[in-house]
Amino acid sequence: MRLDRINKLYRPLLLLARPYWPHLAGILALSVIAAPVSLLLALPLKIAVDNVIGNQPLPHILRNFLPALLESSKGAEILLAVGILMTLSLIMNLQAFVSWLL
Repeated sequence: MRLDRINKLYRPLLLLARPYWPHLAGILALSVIAAPVSLLLALPLKIAVDNVIGNQPLPHILRNFLPALLESSKGAEILLAVGILMTLSLIMNLQAFVSWLL
């Protein structure tokens, strides 16, 4: 009996929301993408502290983004950190804008 009451309550609601499923799915996908992007915001700070101020070498994945001549340059490493920060900020703002549009 309880299941029948729930079915009567939610069925009209789901039917009304049917045309908006693509929008709702887009909002859900953008929300799922937002979490990893937010976690990556710590990466530029890690590069600045560990590699520019400290003496640790850049991770191999990040070294691929720098030309061979600039691999040991502190200035190139800080520019890489700034570039990553700006890229992540752009992605976050685009994600917020598209979520707002949907």
